[in-house]
Formats: sequence, structure tokens, C-alpha cells
Amino acid sequence: MKTDIVLNYLKLNNIEYYKNASIKSYLTIEIGGKVNSIIIIKKKQELVNLLKIFEDANKYYIILGGGSNVVFSDFSPELFVIINKIDDIELIGNNKIKVSTGTSNKVLLDWCKENGYCGLEFLAGIPGTIGGAAAVNAGAYGRSMSDVVIDSEVYYSNEGVQFIDNSGFKFEYRNSVFKYGINVILDLRLAVKKCSKEKMSSLIHDILIKRGTAHSIYKMKTAGCFFKNPIIDGKKISAGKIIEQSGLKGEKFSNIMVSDYHSNFIINTNNANFKDVQNIEKSIINKTYEATGIKLKREVIYVLSTGEKI
Repeated sequence: MKTDIVLNYLKLNNIEYYKNASIKSYLTIEIGGKVNSIIIIKKKQELVNLLKIFEDANKYYIILGGGSNVVFSDFSPELFVIINKIDDIELIGNNKIKVSTGTSNKVLLDWCKENGYCGLEFLAGIPGTIGGAAAVNAGAYGRSMSDVVIDSEVYYSNEGVQFIDNSGFKFEYRNSVFKYGINVILDLRLAVKKCSKEKMSSLIHDILIKRGTAHSIYKMKTAGCFFKNPIIDGKKISAGKIIEQSGLKGEKFSNIMVSDYHSNFIINTNNANFKDVQNIEKSIINKTYEATGIKLKREVIYVLSTGEKI
């Protein structure tokens, strides 16, 4: 069986994996069912080899980093989930660093602070990994990944490893070609600026203070900001304020609720499932449209049983 090709590779290379495992504990919102296998990858070449094997075996797979911004379907028996734990950071020039995409945003910012490099402080308080941040063009307070990505090494399905520059990402607001695509970002080269440890520490602190109560929400079972901030007449409007003004702040729906701190956060309160999330999404979109005439668009990614991202 072709599945045996995958499992044999994992066993022969002593790669950590869990068969017929629940994906919940790997997701910040903790919603998702059992998958075929969860695979923990810590080396880039192992990941590249594994991707080739999956293509040859014609198996469904998806790659996760920190597990934020994602909700899985309740049952995905054929899906393999690769958890990217590749977390190398290397200074390759006075104003450039090379970062493996499994590196968490916090670990990267701690490295920048310790080594005295500014420019990525807008990531402070954003959960997940730098690969996920690049894929969704994460950002805050006027800065985003599109401002700092120089180039990248990417594994293209059925083509192999290639290098692309910033333009290859086709960055848009909270989007890139990698958000819903099947190609895999392996590492990133990011623009930074030399500064003192004290300066970077202060910048990070200021961002976290600005986030206020919203930052503490990330400690709850949430995927992060659920809806994109709509742009009306060229001006970005807070999705959270739209939801709050529509009377939905703190609203409960079965096992899930709108946060009573920041209304653009949906919280799993009691073992919620995929259907609960879909229902609350539809309800919020309909009610806010009725109240404001603005139609919200989801930012969080849904992962179907085939690994398709929508």
C-alpha cells in the first residue's frame, strides 16, 4: 500500500509521528477531529523528502506551524498533518536574517531582542510561526510581512525547491498565494535593522501594551482575529467594533461564543466542533450585515478532510 511508503520513511528515519491522532491539541482554538497521522518534522531536508513521498503516494497532507488562524473539520481519516518544528535563525548580512518557517514569532522576536535587531516588532503578541505569518501576510499597526520579506525558498508541488523574491508572494491584505495554496515555504530572508537590545525590547513592550486586553485573549481557545477588517472608502474599519455595534459582543452560540473582551475573537468555551464554528460565522455575517450593511469576510482558514484550505 502507498500509505506504507510514508510510514516506512518515518520509521527508517526515526521521525516522530502519531497514527490515528486528534489534531485538537495542536490548534490554538482546539477544534478538529482525528487525522490519519500527525508527523513532527525538525529538519528541512526531511521535510523536502517527505513532501516528495506524499506526492508519489498521492496522499492528502497539510503543514501546520503554531496552529493559530486554523480550524479543522471533525473527521479527516485520510489526512496527514505535518507539524513544522524547523526553527533555525541565521544572520546573513548587516540587515538580513534567514529564518526557518517553523520558528515561532516569539522565538524570533526574542532572538532579535537578544542580538539587537529591529524591524519585526509588529509581530509581538501574534501567535504562530513566521511561516504562517508570511502565508497570511500577518501584521499590525501599519506594518506587515509584505514589508519585510526579501525572498524565500519554496517547495513547489511536483517541481521541487525554488527561490522567489517578495513579488512571488503576491501579497495582499492578510493574504498571499501561500495562504490557500499547496506549495510550502521552507525559509524566509527578512529585512531587519541594527539597534540596541534596549531599543528592541522597548518597541516590543510598546506593541504589547497597545494590544491590551486583546493580547490576553490569545491565551484562550481562539484561532485569533476571525474576520478581516473591512476597507470602506479606502479606510480600514475594525471588524471587532462592527460586531460589537451589532449587539453581538459576548453572544453565546452552543459551545462557542463571541469574546466579551474583543468581539473579533471567537472562543471555544466547551468542546465546540467544526459545525459550531460554521454556524457562528454565518450568524455574525448575517446579523452585522443587517445592522451595518457591511459584509464581513472570514480571515481564519478552514481545513477540510482532504487538506483543502478554504
